[in-house]
Amino acid sequence: SEENLASDRADLTANNLIYVIYTSGSAGRPKGIAMTHGAVANLLQWQASVLPVQQGTRVLQFAALSFDVAFQEVFSTLCSGGTLVVLDEEIRRDPRALLELLAAQRIHRLFLPPLMLQGVAEHFREADTLALELQDVITAGEQLRVSPRNRSLFEQLPGCRLHNHYGPAETHVVTALTL
Repeated sequence: SEENLASDRADLTANNLIYVIYTSGSAGRPKGIAMTHGAVANLLQWQASVLPVQQGTRVLQFAALSFDVAFQEVFSTLCSGGTLVVLDEEIRRDPRALLELLAAQRIHRLFLPPLMLQGVAEHFREADTLALELQDVITAGEQLRVSPRNRSLFEQLPGCRLHNHYGPAETHVVTALTL
């Protein structure tokens, strides 16, 4: 349409498509996944009940927009009145620079793949002068292994919780464990 339709005229339902994401697939065969408004709304409602974002909560938008976790970061933050902090692409690949950004931007919530969490934990030990305000770190996308470095990181961040989320992109189902 050339005009911006009012939502009551758009004829939208929970079954309408919100996005398509392409994955390599667990079997290594690429596929496109069509996600509905309803699946995303359910995920965000669950996340808001389990991990509420309050006004003033600062969340780092770490995931690339082509990764389904980005929708959790963006919409769970903005729909709850939190502040979304967007990072530069170069920082996404540099654990040391990421640590400095976390401190400088006073980030409270962070979604990270387990491999990057390991890199952050390794560099945090070297950068003991950094004061972090992290309250929640959520890992997703691959298997989390709680290493001695990861354990040490959370011992130095009193009150910060580690959440391990995993679920198939096709359903936006999340299995969660909080440590």
